[in-house]
Amino acid sequence: MNPKQDSTDLLRTENTALRELIRRSSIGYHSIDDSGIILDINQVWLDTLGYSQDEVVGRWFGDFIHETYLEKFKAGFSRLKEKGIIENFTFVLKHKDGSPVELVFNGTVERDENRRFIRSHSAFHRPESARMSAENRIYMNLEEKILSKSRLELMGDMLCAVAHQWRQPLNALALLVQDTQEMADLAGIGAGEIKDNTVLSMELIMKMSSTIDDFRSFFSNRHDEEHIQITDLLMECISLVFSQLQQSGIDFSVICECEKDYFSCRNELTRPDCKQTGRYVLCSRMEMKQIILNIISNARSAIISSIEKGLKNRGEMEFHVKFLNDSVVLSVRNNGEQIKDDVLSRMFEPYFTTRDEGEGIGLGLFVSKTIIEKYMKGSIDILNTDAGVIVRIVLPVHNMETQTDNIITNS
Repeated sequence: MNPKQDSTDLLRTENTALRELIRRSSIGYHSIDDSGIILDINQVWLDTLGYSQDEVVGRWFGDFIHETYLEKFKAGFSRLKEKGIIENFTFVLKHKDGSPVELVFNGTVERDENRRFIRSHSAFHRPESARMSAENRIYMNLEEKILSKSRLELMGDMLCAVAHQWRQPLNALALLVQDTQEMADLAGIGAGEIKDNTVLSMELIMKMSSTIDDFRSFFSNRHDEEHIQITDLLMECISLVFSQLQQSGIDFSVICECEKDYFSCRNELTRPDCKQTGRYVLCSRMEMKQIILNIISNARSAIISSIEKGLKNRGEMEFHVKFLNDSVVLSVRNNGEQIKDDVLSRMFEPYFTTRDEGEGIGLGLFVSKTIIEKYMKGSIDILNTDAGVIVRIVLPVHNMETQTDNIITNS
């Protein structure tokens, strides 16, 4: 007889009986392994969050946690594994329909004979009050507050871009008006010439009006999604900062490629005759503009820093759009210094910035990642390369031509 083995078998039997008891109880229960994968749940858990067992078991527990509570869960789970117990731990999970569900958890740990972690056992109940606690309301509103702060952070860059966009049209408009007045004062000037100048004046005014509309929309909370051609939107963003890039001594190039065609230009605002006119990205136009402008702003700052340090004589920025089967990759490369590994791992953290005090509050990349992953179902990452630093965005594309053909075929 082996007493140690007997006690281990008894403990295993007791744990099995305990799990079976909890599985049939009126409180929610789950068990997860060392990496957070769900091993077991009971029906109360499923009913509370609206899932079936097949949709839950085998998935990472973090998939069911509200985004603003992920870090709190990770910290709590680490504490549970270390201490072996956690009590009255409150955070918010996501119902299958997307609504938040506030729950209070109590958990313990099952270990082997060598005290190594096997699995956790956690039970939950709803808070006594049906209302969300003040603390959790703060967590739920955090993301929107950060989005709002980021728009304020980018206001300065946007205002500079607007000023550059308006200076030349305003000067040209003033000259046209003066010419029109002079021609009107001179005998023999035909009405047609006055009309031509008037048309040009109106075109410039409409351009200014469109810019201010974009500026106002930029600071609204959320925007309707639409199907956009990513290359066209990229060129719109480059045109906004064209003067700033020139004044900063930064050359830029644009490359657009797919299985059908290849296009490139340098220091020009030439729009490619894209063969991918039927393939679109579903997103908010203004939010995508915000993301691209923020990436350009960061790249410009990195290049200027390298020039000031004497590491580069002139800046270089490359925009590369590549269409794949069901996605499009937008890469923005700058030839500034590479980012240190310890800094690179924190680039998407809120309030983390490498800029000098007063030049940024470190929300741009965090907000960009949130929008891309949560609303656009894409991804964003940052890479060090021999040629500089690349910010890469991958977004799903929608083939509108194929969808139209299917509608016609089925009708």
